Amino acid sequence: MPLVLAILFLSCSQLASQIFLPAMPDIALSLNITKSQLQQIMMYYFICLGVSQLVVGPLCDYLGNRAVFLFCQILFILGSLTAGFAHNEVMFALGRILQGLGAAAPLLISRTILASSLEGKTLKSATASLSIAASLVAVIAPWFGGVIATQFNWQILFLVVTVYFLSIWFIGFFFLSNNKAIAVTQKLKFLAMFNEYKNLIIQSKFLSIAAFKWVPTFLYLTSQIYYPFELQEKFNLSAAQYGTAMMIPTLGLVLGTVLAKILQKKLSFKIMLLMFWPLIFLSGLTLYVLPFSLFSSLFSYSLLMIAFGTYYPCCIHLIVTSFKQSAATASALVGAIELLCFSLLAMLMCTYLITSYVALSLLYLVSSLVLLFSWFVMNTKVNLSQKNTTLNVVS
Repeated sequence: MPLVLAILFLSCSQLASQIFLPAMPDIALSLNITKSQLQQIMMYYFICLGVSQLVVGPLCDYLGNRAVFLFCQILFILGSLTAGFAHNEVMFALGRILQGLGAAAPLLISRTILASSLEGKTLKSATASLSIAASLVAVIAPWFGGVIATQFNWQILFLVVTVYFLSIWFIGFFFLSNNKAIAVTQKLKFLAMFNEYKNLIIQSKFLSIAAFKWVPTFLYLTSQIYYPFELQEKFNLSAAQYGTAMMIPTLGLVLGTVLAKILQKKLSFKIMLLMFWPLIFLSGLTLYVLPFSLFSSLFSYSLLMIAFGTYYPCCIHLIVTSFKQSAATASALVGAIELLCFSLLAMLMCTYLITSYVALSLLYLVSSLVLLFSWFVMNTKVNLSQKNTTLNVVS
């Protein structure tokens, strides 16, 4: 039951980020806004999701998962309705903001509910299954969104997800427990938490591991908001055709998560990070060298998604095991920076720098070099944090 609940909760945030992508050109036309304006609005969801995580996490500790989930899911539903009935840019932006604020609870609870209910090999297997389920949702969502947007219109798409989110609200109401993770006497000290965040962010070990979560996510988000307009305009694809086409690279995401589950039995996670690094470099090289076509763009994107799918469980495991004393804080910091900083950076890149597929290919290539450098930093015997510890002991 915990795994089923985790998958259902995680699917909410997945749908809110994926299902509307094929309808982006139709939304821009209907609201009479430019491509860059809509791209910015779509990224509001990720930015607000990053901000709300920092608040929702402690609230779940104090008030319990159930109460926080029910309230945030209502925000999620209101945001979907607001965006679905939007007739101008401001109203649509408000809907995406409310969606982002509400999405934090189901996303965080989908991760914590497994850890609080399972342990050992059962927990490890359930976590891997959750990653695969998330990948499958990422495959189906754009296709389903494209079909709905083509057969009806983009407003109906928001109404469909509203009904789904409402159903998940009732599931949470009846099946989600309200156990508090932290006793009332153990009040959170925000200054201590801030210092812990600060201590983590200056460690080269933390940064080098987190880079394998941040950089692929940044490339993924940049590609997400660039491709809907580029491919539909250049190759005259309908929303349904675009959604179907995007199933190909998102299947790479599924393949990556499956490969990670298989290979982790024989290989270390650090070796797996290096093993799949060439896929990101080849992704950029393919896009740069080959003539731009639907095939080359989808092939390049598929290579990136395979690496992205593999890196996700690797990074989560390395963060938790490398910082055992502050695993929750480290995971929260990775997620907050990922959504706040890199979603904003992706929005700025698409607005001002990514004006062609050549620029996107160069971004892939430069990012791959950053990851290669991070891997070598991760595997140096003495990193900056260890040096600082040694100096403190000597002094």
